[in-house]
Amino acid sequence: MITLCMATRNDEKYLESCLDRIADAFDQVVVADVDSTDRSVQIARQHGALVVSSQQPDHFAEARNEAVSMARNPWILTLDADERLAPRDLVLLHTISRGAPHHAYRLPVRHYARRSTPFDRWSPYREEGLEIPGAGGWTTSFEVRIFPNCEDFLHHHRVCASVEPDLSKSGPPVHPAAVTVHRTRDLEEPGQRAARELHEERLLRRALRESVHSRPPVLELSRLLRRRGRWAEARAVLSEAATRFSGTLAFEVERALVSCLAKEYVESMAAAEAVLARDPRCYECWEALALSRLGAGRVQDAEVAAQRAIASGPKSPGGFHALGRCLMALEQPRAAVGQFRQALRFDPRHVPSLWELGRLAMDREDWTSAVGYLGRAVRNNEHDGRAAALLQTALAHHEARGQKYQTEEKIRL
Repeated sequence: MITLCMATRNDEKYLESCLDRIADAFDQVVVADVDSTDRSVQIARQHGALVVSSQQPDHFAEARNEAVSMARNPWILTLDADERLAPRDLVLLHTISRGAPHHAYRLPVRHYARRSTPFDRWSPYREEGLEIPGAGGWTTSFEVRIFPNCEDFLHHHRVCASVEPDLSKSGPPVHPAAVTVHRTRDLEEPGQRAARELHEERLLRRALRESVHSRPPVLELSRLLRRRGRWAEARAVLSEAATRFSGTLAFEVERALVSCLAKEYVESMAAAEAVLARDPRCYECWEALALSRLGAGRVQDAEVAAQRAIASGPKSPGGFHALGRCLMALEQPRAAVGQFRQALRFDPRHVPSLWELGRLAMDREDWTSAVGYLGRAVRNNEHDGRAAALLQTALAHHEARGQKYQTEEKIRL
């Protein structure tokens, strides 16, 4: 027997779809609501959920704890309103719950998005038991979501709520389970996503003020700023926390990625090499090392690192893009085109590769291809000023060439 526990805040656009699919599969659903002003509470009650009002505004760990405190079953499953389970995984979930609660389980969580961002371990979208409209692919994290119902196991951290700190102290062993959680919040419209991430940023900064020795808010805030392209701010967050967390693997990985994007190549190379000495399979660090070496002018070494990125990690666009840039620096444009096209196989919306292919097409005076690639780059990232400027140039040449062909055709006739 297993209780589904959720925390909500103005989640009406997700909650109904989530509960429609899975509420009947659980004999108890508990929803802790955090100051919702929409129909979240009514929707939860319509689906038979027990609803409690959280007494801790904007504290999602406490909200989850309040939901768990009302659970009557020996097993707990935690989900957010924007998360889904495929029907086939519900069967496996209940197989797990029939056992005695002597273990906890770490589940793969797929974070769906329209396109990849730098250093993503990206998987191109394919339907696997659950259709996700609008998704271009996903990245995967692994989180403890199933655990015994025990008052000693509490969620911690205001935003990135997790029960793992208590489990690691005195809890049962944690095992992997092939019950995939499908998270869809990043498929929001750009304006909605920007507003949500701004709210999350405020909460993460507040969490850092409340507990300066807590690592998860530091990493989550840095990742949020990194995804938003605010690399200097992300680097400042990490620099401030360096005396407390320097040397820990997750911190050094994030420092390597942020420093690379901020063009602090020496710092990025040092952090990436330190991580790779401990974990040679760290795909993101091979990619960061390749781009940092390239930025520092070490082209041959960069090419080696890019090839290691492709060989050591998932077939994501970043490694192919890094190798393509190395080949361009080695004056091998045709080979570079092949790598950029490989990147687009895994993410057809990969803006850096679209931009590079557009540039190379312009160098060949292939204005039709240039307009096509650059147009796709602008459509997938309207804030990319470089691509927009190049697109205008390519369009002007394309139009001029079209007029020239029309004139030549009239003369020939």
